[in-house]
Amino acid sequence: MIALLQIELIKTLKRRAFWVSLGLFLLFFLPLMIAAFGRGGSIEINNQKLVSIALPQGWGLMLDLQGLDIASMSRLFLPVMVCIFIGSEFVFKTSRQNIIDGLSREQFFLAKVIYVLFMAVIFFVLYLVLVFTFGYLLIDRSQITDAIVRGVDVQMMGAFFVMLIGTGLLAMLFGIASRNTGTAIGLFFFYSTVVEQIAPNLLRLKESLRPIAEYFNYLPIHIFREIVKPGRYDTEALSAKFAQMQGASATPDMTTQTVWICALVYLVVLSGASYLLLKKTDL
Repeated sequence: MIALLQIELIKTLKRRAFWVSLGLFLLFFLPLMIAAFGRGGSIEINNQKLVSIALPQGWGLMLDLQGLDIASMSRLFLPVMVCIFIGSEFVFKTSRQNIIDGLSREQFFLAKVIYVLFMAVIFFVLYLVLVFTFGYLLIDRSQITDAIVRGVDVQMMGAFFVMLIGTGLLAMLFGIASRNTGTAIGLFFFYSTVVEQIAPNLLRLKESLRPIAEYFNYLPIHIFREIVKPGRYDTEALSAKFAQMQGASATPDMTTQTVWICALVYLVVLSGASYLLLKKTDL
């Protein structure tokens, strides 16, 4: 296990694409956050404070702010990075070389899972650092009236980590299935946008097809989005804030137990599907 981790670290940390991708993530995210929360960690309209990112509420707010959050940005960058690195294993034939050098297919697959876990840890640490920076170091400390980390915050962090692993495993599946970097990225975005977003909306246009559209709520990306909704864990404070921001209730449609069961099942299914594909794939 340690040897596989070392192999993946060498491959990853020496690739310029890894550092460029992380740099682009910060380049996209930081200006948005500075623009949105530049005034003491708060968004104000007509001199009225609308929402503050002060901890501990900041842990949840940074997971669901309609495009300004780390969860949304991670769902974009992490799968792309996984597709790039796993797809390139087949493009440059390093997958075949690893097998020639003595790795079994099972070990090679385990190495890819370790890589996904490593990327999930990277984005999770970035989340911790960014939220702590914006929600504690750069605000008026008088806004903090509670412990900076509560039990519900730990639950949300766990959900976010599961979401990172899940989206990474889905990207890994596309990478192994396509054996090509560009195709894997294309398949991932086709699936995430056309299949999971556009298709159900089109089905809802026709009354007779609306019941079918509801089943799309149980597809993996939707489930992984649902699991990190802060209103599931901090129902009082965060739901009120989101209702104020969005003009509607932030109460989740699916039960938290259902979402967690589906998410954990998808982790197993995606891993199993990737392993079976790799067993039959010509390296």
